[in-house]
Amino acid sequence: MYKKTKQYRLPNFDYSSNWCYFITIVCANRIPYLGSIANSEMTLSDIGEIVNQNIQNVSAFKDDVLIQKSVIMPNHIHLIIELKNESKSAEPPQSQSKYGHLSPLKKGSLGSFVNHFKGKITRTCRENGLIDFKWQARFHDRIIRDEEEYNRIYYYIEHNVKNWERDKEHPLNNQK
Repeated sequence: MYKKTKQYRLPNFDYSSNWCYFITIVCANRIPYLGSIANSEMTLSDIGEIVNQNIQNVSAFKDDVLIQKSVIMPNHIHLIIELKNESKSAEPPQSQSKYGHLSPLKKGSLGSFVNHFKGKITRTCRENGLIDFKWQARFHDRIIRDEEEYNRIYYYIEHNVKNWERDKEHPLNNQK
């Protein structure tokens, strides 16, 4: 029997294209592994420090990725990532069909980077005895289409810690 699966990426879009992307990566079960917020200030846990080190050191292991803005929240992170693949040019995103299919990770793609990034953090946590830490499967992405959208997302990331009480990822806002 055929089973429909939810489409997580824009069909027919090359996610190794040189664009800026807004990424959200969430901890498993929205557990606040990364730290806590009090008085509009984020205090990183040991796992949060590992995440921070990896964000700061991305250019050491990926010269085709630039993290332009980031914020670590208690149970998720937001990133603006720019892909800078030499052989690619930035063409406007297009969708030709409503449903596509998930394909294997492509070298230099956004999915490949996020997979590597999450895996590196998870391995470092395990090596340091932080064995309970897990990421939620997948990640949320948005292709940033113009300067106005970029500025709005940049502002959102910059003010995310101050707005934690209203954040949809805040545990009190996620109760069902």
